[in-house]
Amino acid sequence: MRVGWAPRGWTRYREHLCGTCLALAQQTGQLSRVALNHDALLLGLLVEHLTADTAPVARVPAGRCPMRGLRTATVIDPRSAAARYAAAISLTVLHTGVSDHAADRDRGRLTARLARPVTASWQRQATALAPAAAGVFAAIAEGTARAGLAERVPGRGFDAYVADTSAAFGHAFAGAALVAGRPEVTDDLRACGTAFGTVAAVVDALDDLDADTRRGAFNLLAASWPQATPTQVAEAVAGVLAGAGATIDDRLERLGIAGTDPLAQLLRTALGRRAAQALAAFRRANAVP
Repeated sequence: MRVGWAPRGWTRYREHLCGTCLALAQQTGQLSRVALNHDALLLGLLVEHLTADTAPVARVPAGRCPMRGLRTATVIDPRSAAARYAAAISLTVLHTGVSDHAADRDRGRLTARLARPVTASWQRQATALAPAAAGVFAAIAEGTARAGLAERVPGRGFDAYVADTSAAFGHAFAGAALVAGRPEVTDDLRACGTAFGTVAAVVDALDDLDADTRRGAFNLLAASWPQATPTQVAEAVAGVLAGAGATIDDRLERLGIAGTDPLAQLLRTALGRRAAQALAAFRRANAVP
């Protein structure tokens, strides 16, 4: 789920985007740039925040790029821990997503199966990019696989269905502490990431509900509350989003990430806005007041 841009932090966000893209190309080849995950850039920003006092992330000049209109730019050093961790997470997320898609019975199944050997090769580079977080990449892959298995069991309830997906986000956020050499903030980052993952899963479910219903695919909301009215679903979702948002706010405060920081804008402001928009669209589509 792409949460959106940080209004006041676009320059810093773009520095991370381009630096991470270069890190992917340097480690795995030009084609792997397609793996770049916008949410993974949050983790690069986290690493930069955590190392600001001890090892500031350097900025370096980058050459002309078609994605920047053939302009040069100043970007974060693609050799930095921030860029390499975001790149490693991008590769891991792409491969787990392709593997999950390959197991689905839909029109994209064959394409995903053909792509899986390539993305698996790329994903093996994740440990080389961020060796301190090797266990994180395995945990994300295992959690994604468990989430896929859970989807096949009806009647489990929201918490059971979302647990593995949320935990995968938690592992990814906690990995930033390992990469940054800040183990004392691991628990706060894990809790923040778990809450972020819950919101991301809910927003994706809201966005995909109609399409999933038409093709008979698993949808988190439909599976969690199969007998609920749209009003009841909206109320349940609102409660989940409020609880997750409060957790993110609390952990960001503990981490010293102020509301004006670009990272806070992405982790809370943009995420909250995106969640509110998705819920509002669901209410409109189902005539829920």
